[in-house]
Amino acid sequence: MYRDNNRYYKENNNRNQKLLIKALFCVAGIIVLAFIASTYRNYKIREGKEPYVRVEEIKPVIEAFVEVRNKNSDAYLQGTQVLIDVIPEELKFLILSEQDYLTYGNILSILEVFPLEDISMLEDYKKAEWYVGLADWNQLLYQMVEVYGNGEIQVREQMLLGTADHITREDGAALQEGEVLTQNGIYENKYWNLSASLFSNVAAVCYGNQILTLTEQTDEQSTLKNVYLAGVSDDKAHFFWNGYHMMYPGEVMERLPAMEQGDEVSRKIVDIGIERGKISVTREKNEYVHGKLMQVTGGAIEIEGHGRYSMDEEMEVYRLYGELTSGAESDLKIGYAFTDFVIEDGKVAACLMIKEEDMQYIRVLLKDSNLLGRHHESFQAYCSQDCEVVSYKDGVETDRKTVSQGEKIAIEAEDIAINNERIKIIPSVLSAKTTIESINRSQGIPSYFGILEITREDGGLLIINEVLLEDYLCRVVPSEMPSSYPKEALMTQAICARTYAYGKMLKSGLPQFGAHVDDSAGFQVYNNINEQVSTTDAVKATHNMIAVYEEEPIGAYYYSTSCGVGADTGVWHGGNETPPYLTAREIGTEAVMTEGKMDAEDLGTVAESLKEEENFREWIMSTNNSHYESEEGWYRWIYEVDEIDVDHIEEVLKSRYANNPNLILTENKEGEFESKEIDSLGEIKDIQITKRISGGVADEMVIVGKEAVIKVLSELNIRYVFSDGVTKVLRQTGDEVNASATLPSAFMVIDLQKEDDKVIGYRITGGGFGHGVGMSQNGAKNMAESGMSCEEIITFYYPGISLKTLQFEE
Repeated sequence: MYRDNNRYYKENNNRNQKLLIKALFCVAGIIVLAFIASTYRNYKIREGKEPYVRVEEIKPVIEAFVEVRNKNSDAYLQGTQVLIDVIPEELKFLILSEQDYLTYGNILSILEVFPLEDISMLEDYKKAEWYVGLADWNQLLYQMVEVYGNGEIQVREQMLLGTADHITREDGAALQEGEVLTQNGIYENKYWNLSASLFSNVAAVCYGNQILTLTEQTDEQSTLKNVYLAGVSDDKAHFFWNGYHMMYPGEVMERLPAMEQGDEVSRKIVDIGIERGKISVTREKNEYVHGKLMQVTGGAIEIEGHGRYSMDEEMEVYRLYGELTSGAESDLKIGYAFTDFVIEDGKVAACLMIKEEDMQYIRVLLKDSNLLGRHHESFQAYCSQDCEVVSYKDGVETDRKTVSQGEKIAIEAEDIAINNERIKIIPSVLSAKTTIESINRSQGIPSYFGILEITREDGGLLIINEVLLEDYLCRVVPSEMPSSYPKEALMTQAICARTYAYGKMLKSGLPQFGAHVDDSAGFQVYNNINEQVSTTDAVKATHNMIAVYEEEPIGAYYYSTSCGVGADTGVWHGGNETPPYLTAREIGTEAVMTEGKMDAEDLGTVAESLKEEENFREWIMSTNNSHYESEEGWYRWIYEVDEIDVDHIEEVLKSRYANNPNLILTENKEGEFESKEIDSLGEIKDIQITKRISGGVADEMVIVGKEAVIKVLSELNIRYVFSDGVTKVLRQTGDEVNASATLPSAFMVIDLQKEDDKVIGYRITGGGFGHGVGMSQNGAKNMAESGMSCEEIITFYYPGISLKTLQFEE
């Protein structure tokens, strides 16, 4: 029995050992399987490619590429705009999938839509479900930008300067959620976690004003130059740059000068550095100069008493009076000392406009005796009172001498060094006049109030007259409108001329010469006719009065005579939108204002309908007694050329091409028009006006020659081309007038005379005189004769404007 028990225990023990061994094997098997599964999972996720790309992150990127592809598809470009899926079928995983990370299979789907030549970075990927590393994706993305970005999707270096928590616009408006300020302006953040990279330098894939994704964050410091440091308060630094207020708390700032000194750090121009989440002031600029701004030209600024300085490529302009705002180079006031100039390394880094404008003097560049060129061979003059002749070099006075009343002043070109010397003639009293004997005008030898300045360019001497604005107008109004016109018309002309001139004083028309305007019809004709009692009275009756729209001086354009309808600023191909007060519209008694507002009928409807050739032909071939100028000689006219002068047309085309190559185009072999020099036109086979704009004015014309097809753009070029310089214009009043270099207007239709499929002559029926934008002077005359007031006339031609009187310190 004992042996039996012993055997029992022994057998039982063996059985337990076997079970234990089996259990251990099971556990080991489970561990091995778990290890294998873990290893596979680990291999799938890692592959040594971390970090990975989130699907959410690439959605805006792919959407942008699809949009660019669709915009440039043949269907879209041909105008059919066939419906194209926003996201192709292969890329629907972006919308439908709930996966977190981009896989190798997803990449293959993307490459079906956007195939690339170099995909060598994907060689290590074995299975579709493996996750793709960020570095590999970025290499593919850079290729996609180059191949499929079409110049619209770009990789750009960006300094991330802040979001709505740190930035407001200069009008106080906060940034919208998702917007970020960079050195390139405001961008919409399409990247899912941009905030982690704030105050850093990054490489970003951008589409328009959108940041689609970031590809790299750099350790290098970037610099934002010429920032206005407004001050420090409550442990926050306040900056202003490019129209944005930037506020940074102390924990973001490094190396801010004198944080504890408050206002003592204000009104400084500084450079700020951006690096890895920190902002620092890297340089303060403490050299300031102040003086009268004489000239802005060739990337340089001349400051009286200090000399000439180059402009820093990143020069900033700040207006410090009123609301702090950013300005532009064109805002600098030529001839005035309203600005402090911050100098760095001999260059102007920033311009601080300190003072509110109190501008009573205009600077006029005087052209030669033919009013064609700006250069003079010599200068001979005398003053009606004693005067001082002051010499400057690089803006610094070098000599001053007194010249007696009537004593001759003679300056030859060799007396002044090119570009850096200046001579001023300053009368001893404001009422003195200086007569320039070396210039001729319609009135004869002209005399000028104010100061005269003489400088020199390669082509000869330049003469500038600095004169009180009101004195200037007394010489402009009679030169631009007959003094016999009714007073209300002359007053309207005075307001328009003052508004136009003041606008050019605010934003100089000729800063490269140190002038606001010249004295020709390119701006306003000045001192071609002597002062007249009636025109001077009109200037005085409207003293300091200008026309404004939303508190800004209007573009107070005017012209001689309408054909019963006006045009808008599209005639100049300037690229800017037409302001609401300069729209094309009918000009007649049926369009008179009612109780200060326009009649209910849309007065622009007629002007719009005249874009159609048939409508305009019917219009110009007839007359309408309700038009204010229906009795004027220029209301309708005829220009008939019996024998076309092809050589002259070629000469004019080449001249106009030299003036602006973008407005004279030649047809290429593909049938498209491009800007290139004209060789030969050959026999003319056809001439067609191919486009009219509001008011019916001709805007495009095609000349079909045997050797070239030319497209002529803009009403002025068309007027030049059609005038042969010999044929006279027959006005509706029966008198013939020389056409000179241009036809009276481009409100015209053309009828060709052909022989053997060749144009031998043409007859033009036209109307009006001038470009047709703004006020018609003869229209204003007839309105005044009908009893309308100055205010009624000016608000008719510029609807929606108001009148304002300039206030100057006495």
